[in-house]
Amino acid sequence: MDEKNNGGSAFPDFKQTGMSLRDYFAAKFADAIHRSTMYSITAPDTGRHCYTQPAAQTAQQAYELADAMIAERAK
Repeated sequence: MDEKNNGGSAFPDFKQTGMSLRDYFAAKFADAIHRSTMYSITAPDTGRHCYTQPAAQTAQQAYELADAMIAERAK
């Protein structure tokens, strides 16, 4: 995996390390993507609702958007 600019700490005012700005942005985008792409289908065998956007696809899109945000921020 190539090194990405992670934007530094998401919460630089705190002495704790942890979530990067890239991860923070991706988490926000993942929630928005999930909400905008989920739709329900009634499964014929159970009658339950199924969501069709795969998690891996949502994660990939979220990190692509996070990378774009960090790149724009660096200009």
